[in-house]
Amino acid sequence: MAILFDGDDHLTKDYSGTGPISSYPFTMAAWLKPPQEYKDWQGFVLSDGTETNRFGIGPANYSRWAIYSGTVEARTAGSFSENYTSASPNDWAHAVGVFNFASGAGARTLYVNGSSNSFSNGTNNSATITDADVVGMGYGPTSGNNRFYKGEMAECGLWNVALTTAEIDSLAAGFSPLFIRPNSLVGYWPLGGKFSSYIDPVGSNTLSVTGDPTASAHPRIIYPALPQIGLPASVAAPNAGLAITGNGVDIPTESSPSIAAVTQWDTLFLNDREESHQFNIENTSIGSRTIESASFDPATKFSAIIPTTIAAGETKRLIVSFNPDAAGSYSSVLTLVIPGYASYTFTVAGTVSSLDPSRNTYGRSTIGPAQ
Repeated sequence: MAILFDGDDHLTKDYSGTGPISSYPFTMAAWLKPPQEYKDWQGFVLSDGTETNRFGIGPANYSRWAIYSGTVEARTAGSFSENYTSASPNDWAHAVGVFNFASGAGARTLYVNGSSNSFSNGTNNSATITDADVVGMGYGPTSGNNRFYKGEMAECGLWNVALTTAEIDSLAAGFSPLFIRPNSLVGYWPLGGKFSSYIDPVGSNTLSVTGDPTASAHPRIIYPALPQIGLPASVAAPNAGLAITGNGVDIPTESSPSIAAVTQWDTLFLNDREESHQFNIENTSIGSRTIESASFDPATKFSAIIPTTIAAGETKRLIVSFNPDAAGSYSSVLTLVIPGYASYTFTVAGTVSSLDPSRNTYGRSTIGPAQ
């Protein structure tokens, strides 16, 4: 499902000082479906919270389209480039803005429904990309006739490169941004489709919601087959794009204890040392993942040492320790919290017998049946 904005709703992601784009060139793209009467609406915007440092694309009045750089007031020639196209109101249209102010004339180019409809303008209006740290959908700094967006929006993508006209044509043909320069795709907000409404499946940059936007029918999008891009089926649910193994055995989310998968400890004695098991966490997605915390329910007997950020394709260790203080059987659900994604959970378990007289209080002895 896409997102329907009513003129008051908007979505934002505040990067708090360090934005997703640090230099030119870069590209913004989105599917938009404005109503019959276009206004000077905020579409897909990257800014610093002011009009001084703002970049964006969206519909304008009289069925036109706009590419923003810097201040936008009354569609002045220096900051508001318009493109008359065959895109019709009440139809989905695909808009792309390529910003490359290091290239001189024609440094920003707007494309609507492919490369055949384009408009270039070289004026930057002193906008500074390194200060732009807020991504907005249906939102941007407003003045004059500029307004929050009214209409539908989907498949917003942000790349730290200038896309080619062939790549722009692929997006306009309905191919997902996941197909297009995935290593340069620094932000992707599908706003529905195969993904949860407000997540960024490549960068964990979940959007904050203001107002009450509603779901609407998604435009037709062609997504990669999940194995082709290394995303497990759980990501579309969504999950975190993480694969956890122990002793080479997969441990799926919500799994029960298994000796083979080392989620169940062998029987211990009270005078054994703390017993730790190592798990491998592989990031199978195309963006980094952050593990915010690990918790156990119930909270006693087990503890964990977790990695924090795991880069795309990287594998790191998760250490889980079992340290009971009384004989008995114990189990606990381990929950890994990954911001913007469903938690990863699995159950660990262990059994403890009373003291073993063949062991001393400092751990295993040098003799005895354990040897």
